[in-house]
Amino acid sequence: MAAGGKGGTGCHPTGADESARRAHSSALGAVAPESPPDRGGRSGGDDLLAAALRYAGYGWRVHPCRPGTKSPRFKWRQAATTSPSTIAAWWRQWPDGNIAICTGLGSLDVLDFDVAAGKPGMATLERLNAAGLLAGAIAVVRTPSGGWHYWFAGSAERNHSLPEFGLDLRAAGGMVIAPPSAVDGRAYEFVERRPPSGVTVDWAAVVELLCPDRRPPNPARARTGVRPFAASPDRRPANLDGLVRWVARQPEGARNDRLFWASCEALRQGASDTVLAELVAAAVAAGLDRRSAENSVQSARNTIHGRSR
Repeated sequence: MAAGGKGGTGCHPTGADESARRAHSSALGAVAPESPPDRGGRSGGDDLLAAALRYAGYGWRVHPCRPGTKSPRFKWRQAATTSPSTIAAWWRQWPDGNIAICTGLGSLDVLDFDVAAGKPGMATLERLNAAGLLAGAIAVVRTPSGGWHYWFAGSAERNHSLPEFGLDLRAAGGMVIAPPSAVDGRAYEFVERRPPSGVTVDWAAVVELLCPDRRPPNPARARTGVRPFAASPDRRPANLDGLVRWVARQPEGARNDRLFWASCEALRQGASDTVLAELVAAAVAAGLDRRSAENSVQSARNTIHGRSR
């Protein structure tokens, strides 16, 4: 998303820095962990490899960056993987390589609040928190520059940027550097973490709050980046078999939100109840109880088609 807009009123950040700092504590309250957070301290290649393998175990594709930088080692969109053997080989070859996670559907979306060089990311954080748009984040990461990353469930939304607000969205086709990586000798650190919630970034609501003159004409489409098909009794998404296999291999602790993501993807393609039942069956086979699985699918229906369905 480009900065500024054609016509209409200007779109400028507001809010005092001091009140923004006070808001941060309130925002963290929305993601208070159920167990003590991992502070993400860095002590060498073994920690980086262990962290990369842990992220891959959640089903998130990772790849190495050059030590102390955000620069990928290679053409990462094709090469990023969840394969433990490949990841182990990479970090044996580059033990100090930073970890990048591919963002988007099946992984994470990340709101990036930038404060470097006087950028107003903290004031923007305050406004989003006051509007309830940070609730449901699964992690908060302090960045080396003093900014903040809020991690949410991944979606098909595209990457966006509102530079005048010190705000970026890392989503489909993007990547984010993850703890315990470090840049200029300073580490990315978890401040708070909690179990997956299935909550995605409502980017349309973010834009409406910060820049009402840029409000998308079709908010439902803007949230997903895809115009949903109308459901039909015999519609079967082309990638359904892959979605079913993916849901069936999810580890404990990740099954609920992964089923939610897969159901959203199927519903965007007009999947019928019969198709959704296959996803429920796959989640149950993986170890999720049926009631939780059915609730996740219903949440996906609410997200894609609205509460009235």
